[in-house]
Amino acid sequence: MTRLSPLFVALFALVLVATPARAVEFPEGVEAGALTDAPLLASNCDRIKEDGVQTTVIGAVMTRIVKSPGTYDFSTLDGQVNAAIGCGIVPAIRVFIQPSSSDDRGMPDDLDAYSAFFGALVGHMKGRVTRFGVENEVIAPTHWTDTPAEYFQLLKIAADAAHAANPDAIVLDSVSSSGGFSIIEARKQWLAGDLDGALATIQESQTNDLGGGPYLTSTSQVPAYLSSAKVLKMQDFYDQLVAHKNLIDALQLHYYGPASSIPSTIAMVRNDGFNMPIEIWELGHRYLDGRPFEQQDHADESTRLIATAVGQGARYVVLQQYFDKLANKMYGLIDGDGNSRQARFAVRNTISMLAGTRSARRLPAGTGTDGYRFERPGGWRRVLWATGGEARPGKALGIRSTTVAVTGNLGGTSHLRVSAARVTASPRWFEPDMIEIWRQGARRKGFARVRAHCPTASPNRYCRGWIKFRGGKGNRKLVAARKYKIGRGVSRVIDIRRKHTKVKARVIFATPFSCSGDLKSCRSWQNLPG
Repeated sequence: MTRLSPLFVALFALVLVATPARAVEFPEGVEAGALTDAPLLASNCDRIKEDGVQTTVIGAVMTRIVKSPGTYDFSTLDGQVNAAIGCGIVPAIRVFIQPSSSDDRGMPDDLDAYSAFFGALVGHMKGRVTRFGVENEVIAPTHWTDTPAEYFQLLKIAADAAHAANPDAIVLDSVSSSGGFSIIEARKQWLAGDLDGALATIQESQTNDLGGGPYLTSTSQVPAYLSSAKVLKMQDFYDQLVAHKNLIDALQLHYYGPASSIPSTIAMVRNDGFNMPIEIWELGHRYLDGRPFEQQDHADESTRLIATAVGQGARYVVLQQYFDKLANKMYGLIDGDGNSRQARFAVRNTISMLAGTRSARRLPAGTGTDGYRFERPGGWRRVLWATGGEARPGKALGIRSTTVAVTGNLGGTSHLRVSAARVTASPRWFEPDMIEIWRQGARRKGFARVRAHCPTASPNRYCRGWIKFRGGKGNRKLVAARKYKIGRGVSRVIDIRRKHTKVKARVIFATPFSCSGDLKSCRSWQNLPG
């Protein structure tokens, strides 16, 4: 193993504790899962529940549902939606006029009939499905044959009909394709004078087989490439999406490529005024052009994709895919013989680790590292991975304790001394090695109350120590304190008598005992707003 220089370690620690990026908030939490073809849902429900998969997308085709004017047959769609819900999945519906295999995908002949159908669909699904996307990747020439203006006319009709049928419906566009938005990014770079950046963005998109014609090899090819009629139509789609963002309740993105480029795509749409929830209905990384498929790489990249998508602000994420889709060079969590790949356990672990997330921020991890911090009611978790050699973050993890709980990408938690914790190429999750605490409203005058949970992964039979409330200037005044002893995996509500003081208890401090050694050798802390 290569030994890192003291200078590199010091620089890593400095960047890790620098001012963090702005947090994104998730007041209703986050949902993540993987695309599961509707016919496979019911037969794999036990697996899906075991993995904690929460999301999938189901298609609804108008020409298959409308039997005559005003007469609809939702029976097939009902079966698919009910199967998803029965497996614990929150499904979204992608609404098509024609089947996705049709070469004539564009405006319907009768807009009034389309409006009636869309409203009937949303009303029929009320209480079961909230999210509805309109068509699919219309920025791609093969997915929409009519003009951008006509698509946004259709989007308005769909949005009006949906909200009339269910005011709580979430209507999303479906302009984005990973390749299409990469071209928009490249045009922005080119117009700003960054030819090298534009070429790199185009090449990454082409490497992932996302369209775009002959492979570009030189910056001299960029201006003509980004000025073609095809690209200008894509730009028109994007410009009209920006102009019509008031029609949608959330922005739908699709992304196929390395996790490292997700932040720039989301930064682009944020800079263009999309200050609304973001959902990624298709997320993946293809194995093309001889890129070898390796299970560990697949597992690591799946975690990086989901963690980066959520960390950058996506509240609803659908990974491609649960089962193989090798026609698109998409490897699933389960292979064609029904065997689980490593990625299945990585995704299960990632979904579990993201449970309860209420906000996230990217860590300013600097050269050679990347990662995110996720805030949860019981405290924070960080996921970190090395893009260079291994690193030892030490005190830069922000844990005032002798130990840290480290969970590997495939699961399995170890309790290590902070000084021994390492950031590796495979993502790892770091969190304080301590009880989880939620403040609750006091039931009796003169008392404070908390709910505390001793982690199932605690290396000792009991978590024990002190819970202390402090307040006043600098939170230096002790307001309430009590010892606790809680069994491994047990939750308990604890009432703590307050001192006779008017000082408001603003911060909770905990000194748990969940590692080897006596109480003095294993101290940790946590603070939560009062």
